[in-house]
Order: sequence, then structure tokens, then C-alpha cells
Amino acid sequence: MEGLNVMMKAANEKGIFDGVHIPNTNISLSHLFYADDALFIGDWSKKNVYNLSRILRCFYVVSGLKVNFNKSRVFGIGVDFEEVCEWAGPLGCAPSSLPFTYLGVPVGENMNKKKAWKPIVDKFRSKLSMWKAKTLSLSGRMTLAKAVLGNLPTFYLSLFSAPIRIIEELENIQRQFIWRGDAEKATVHWVAWEKLKAPKQVGGAGLGSLRNLNLALLAKWWWKFKTRPDSFWARIVMGFHNPANRPWFCFAKHNRGGVWSCIDKAKNGLWKLNIDVKEIMNTNDGGLSWRSDFVVDGVFSVARLRNRLDRASHLICDGDFWWLNSVPKKVVNFIWRAKQGRIPSAEALRKRNIQVPSTMCGICEHVEESMDHILTSCSLARNVITMVLKWCNVLPQFFSGVNEVLDFARNWGHCPKKKELLTCIIYGTLWSLWKARNDRIFKEESSKPAKILDYIKTSIFTWRKYRSSSGDIVDWDKWCCAPLNCT
Repeated sequence: MEGLNVMMKAANEKGIFDGVHIPNTNISLSHLFYADDALFIGDWSKKNVYNLSRILRCFYVVSGLKVNFNKSRVFGIGVDFEEVCEWAGPLGCAPSSLPFTYLGVPVGENMNKKKAWKPIVDKFRSKLSMWKAKTLSLSGRMTLAKAVLGNLPTFYLSLFSAPIRIIEELENIQRQFIWRGDAEKATVHWVAWEKLKAPKQVGGAGLGSLRNLNLALLAKWWWKFKTRPDSFWARIVMGFHNPANRPWFCFAKHNRGGVWSCIDKAKNGLWKLNIDVKEIMNTNDGGLSWRSDFVVDGVFSVARLRNRLDRASHLICDGDFWWLNSVPKKVVNFIWRAKQGRIPSAEALRKRNIQVPSTMCGICEHVEESMDHILTSCSLARNVITMVLKWCNVLPQFFSGVNEVLDFARNWGHCPKKKELLTCIIYGTLWSLWKARNDRIFKEESSKPAKILDYIKTSIFTWRKYRSSSGDIVDWDKWCCAPLNCT
């Protein structure tokens, strides 16, 4: 393709092929090449059509490489389709009309229409299908939903501002996948969608907002535009929009359409979140610099800006929660839900009009089964927690709720490592109590406190040994005697 590139440049310079002149610049755009894909751009004239045919024929004679005209199309902008059909003859290509797709990007399409986003919606739906949801745990579904959100649509979202109805449809697919529901089957959504999307810093699950991802990806083009003004594409943008004669925070003329105007309008999305462009960029002595908060090793960080947008758009705060990496995701997700009172206890199911055989605790059979009762107040829970604290050489405590026991572990002692380890042990304890409750109800298996304690010791020892970055726990005998001394 390099040989064809040289031929097209020479033809453009000598007037054999007239490219499109970019206003306010000396650029004449005649072609765009990427790998083996070629896009020829020029004035609509018979001279260009016939000379392009001759150039391609000469290229074939010289190199032996022939353009596949069966896969090629001719487009005429602002001309009748009959004329396009007539002029496509000399090139041997089929005539066509806008819109079309080039390198996976729609060209000439109205991106405000729902049909323009159908490829992304279809891919979302195929990746987050219901049969996959049935084979994954909640934490697995959340991980997959977050991965699909972060990777699949970025090509589109980095160029176009997605309409609100498209954002809502994509997030609805995510929501149904996470809770294993569909349009025909109602399911319980145990946690509000806004809490799932909210950042972990404000008490959410950190799934992230698709709209904020869109804004952050578009904002990165501002950084590229201001830091690479001599690049070919930036010079073309300058020619059309002439930002030199405009305020520093204006990147496009509002009376022009196209992709760049769409990128410029991302500022409106920031302003709706009460974020000024000046929070992203600084002006010093008439110059422009980017705030270090959003630049890592000289490269603009989409993740950091997205996190800032997520924190601005989600003001939910249920208190700080410790997302420990040394604890399996299914366990830490369960503890996060329990902290908010969002686990399927008999009491919670009854409140949602779901029929259960009995709302009494399946273990003690004396009190209605609430979340706090299962995990802290039941006789089994009290005995297990007392044994766990004794094992850790911590004075026994009486807890009346999940939040109380979590706060105790988080604020205990002064050593950060011991505090983290005790929190990990409490997470494992609450998870083991929930598992024992399920075994009692669904398998009719009863567990003794000593057996549950042995399970807790083994499980957390395994977590710390294979999941902890420090790998500090190696001696089983020391672990069984005094776990907090193993840090």
C-alpha cells in the first residue's frame, strides 16, 4: 500500500487527481489507508473518476496487486444517485449511498437515531445472554457485566455521544443479566441500580455509569487535540472549526455538524454534573495544561475522569466499606449486600410478597428470620462469633446487627495489618453463618459451632495464603493458635 500512497500523493500534487481541500489550511485530502483498506476522497468530476481508474490500473501493472472492485463502492455526496450509477461504470464498482461503515465506524449516519446503535445493542445482548447468567454467581455476573461495559462499546462511545434512550437500553440489559431476569420473567432486584453503578468510594459496587464512560472517552479527544496540534487529524479539525480565534474551552463551531461537534458538546454533560472544564484543564499565562489528577505518565486517564464523573453523579453514601482483595468476590459481594440489608432472608422475602413455607428462623425456630438475626443474634451466630473472637484473642462482644460487627472489626486496634486480618475473619464468619443457614434449609443439614469454626479457619487460611499479595500466612499451627499474630 505504500506504493499506492506515493502514487496518490504525486497525482494530487500534479493535479492529476483533485483531493478535497481543507479550509484554512494547505491540506488536500485525497486518500486514507489503513492496512489493506483504502478510502479515496476527491472532487466529484469525471476527470477524477477516469484518472483514479488509470492510477489503480498502473498500480496493478507495477505491483501485481489488484483492487477487489467487487467489494468496492462509489459514493457521491450531494449528487443524484442516477449520476453515481453512471460514473461508477469506469471504475467497475457498484454505486452506493450514505450511510456506510468504514473500519467499523458508521460514516454519514445520524447517530441520534436508535437504528445506528443496533450493532452495539445486539452485541451487548449476545454477550450478556440469559444462559450465561444461569451458570454464573452474582459476583461472576457483575464481573462479566462490568467487563462488557468497559470493553465492548468503547469504539462507538469514543466517537459519538450516545442518546439517553440507548444508554438506558444498554443498562437495562446489564441490569436484567445481573439479576437473571428478562422481559417475560419478573425477578427481585435486591440492590438499587444506582447503588450498583455508584463508585466504591461512596458505598456503591463500582459497576460504573455508561453515560460517564461515554463522556470520559469523548473528553480524551480534547487532550489529544491540545497536546498534538501538529497531527494530521488535528490540523483538519482546526481547518474546519478554527478554534484559534475562539475561547480556550471551545473546540468546535456550533453551526457545524459531524463527529467533532459531538465531541465538543460533551462539555454539556460535564456541566450537568456541576463539573467545569477548568477542573480538567488549567490555564497558565495564556497557555493550556492538563491537571495532573487526570494524566498518568503523560497520558490522559479515561478511568480517572470517569471515576470523578461517577462520584459527581452518585451522591449515595452508606458508609465506608472495605473491599478486601484477599477475600473471594462472592464473599465480599455478599457482605456488601448484607451491610445494606439486601440478602434473601425469610423476612425480606415476605416483605416482597414472595411466599415462603415459614418466616421463622430455621435454626433456633423462635424468632422471625431477619438478616441481623441470622448473622448476629441467633444462638448459633452468637456462639460462633464468640468462638471466633476467642480464637483471635479478642474480648467477646455482643452484636445486635451486621453493621455493628463490621464497624467493630474495621475500628479494632491500631495495627493496620491486624485490623485488615480481623475484618477478613469477620467476613468469613458471616459468610459461613449464611452458608450454614442455607445448608439447614435446603439440605436439612445442621452444623455445630465447632464445625463451623473449623470451616472458618480452613477457608480464611486458604484465602490469605493464595490470595493475599504479601503471602504472610504460611504456618498452619500458628494460624490455629493466634491468627492475628500471623501478620
